[in-house]
Amino acid sequence: MKYSYLYSFAILLVLLAWMPTEMTAQVTYRLTYDAGNQHYTVAAKSETAYTGMLSRLTGSTQISVVFPHVAGGYQIDSLTNLQGGATPLSWGVNRLDEPTENPNADYLFFSPNNAGNYTVFDFPAETYVDLFSFYAASGCVGNVALFDNEIDPLNSNNSLNTDNNFIVLGGGLTNQYDGNNNGSASCMGITYCLEFDNDLEAFVVSIESDVAYSGTQARLSPATQISIVAEAEVSGYQVTDLTGLQTGSTALTWMVNQINAPAENTDADYLFFAPANATGYTPFDIPANTKIPLFSFKSGGACSDLVIFDNEADALNSNVSLNPDNNITVLGAGQGNQYIGDTCGEACCCAADAPALSKN
Repeated sequence: MKYSYLYSFAILLVLLAWMPTEMTAQVTYRLTYDAGNQHYTVAAKSETAYTGMLSRLTGSTQISVVFPHVAGGYQIDSLTNLQGGATPLSWGVNRLDEPTENPNADYLFFSPNNAGNYTVFDFPAETYVDLFSFYAASGCVGNVALFDNEIDPLNSNNSLNTDNNFIVLGGGLTNQYDGNNNGSASCMGITYCLEFDNDLEAFVVSIESDVAYSGTQARLSPATQISIVAEAEVSGYQVTDLTGLQTGSTALTWMVNQINAPAENTDADYLFFAPANATGYTPFDIPANTKIPLFSFKSGGACSDLVIFDNEADALNSNVSLNPDNNITVLGAGQGNQYIGDTCGEACCCAADAPALSKN
């Protein structure tokens, strides 16, 4: 049986060798950061679907990541394979710290170390497939980025193989890598927090930024969105008493849209909060590392726990016609999304049912 498999595999390689060598590159890489657990995740998306044996990655596949240099080299931990099976795809890593071409950076090069015998998994078309994650053991000392095959200073060293490569059998053994979805994944950004305030008897949404913004540079853009998931109710979750908590000559006000029990997750109602007057309110300062309450609201129906939407794992992400992601854009940070995660987890309103403590 083993020899039959090897023979079939050899025939496949011969057939692939006859495929055209000039094939359109079609795979992009993505690097994301989860502020809650301080893990980075690497994913790949192909324009073309690959299934079965044709979806097997070769050992020449490489994902190159650039880290800020720290003494002793930037350290990662808990390198975790995210595609399982009887024999999961396993990833190894090599490194090059503070090279002369770019002494302010450390380079880590990830590649499959069991490419020939792992249990293959499919690459659906136009779908990001998480490949592996790792823990930022050296902490947040700056942006971590996918290597740029064109402009990174290390490209000047022709003796090194630093480029990103994606080699899949169905792609004819040519490099299908076409670029990065997002060059860097910042561990410095803005986090959301959803809590229940017993004094207000309301949910409160706050933000906390790693970077200070003041004056007009602190203005939130209309693209800002805070997405919250609630347990589905028969008539949909009822938001009442939506109140902005930052005052000024013209206070920032908020509006909410929602999708109730969508087909992708019929057990949940989704609430999408956004600034109602982003271009006209009086900006308020956003100090670094300070929790800033933005708004509060109450439930007009049953008391149920709420949680900030997960931009990566929530089932609603599969609906590409929607824009459910959390997004916060501050004028001083440019047009990019500064949201990096949720720090407070599930918010329970059960305390609202408890008797209030008497005050003297």
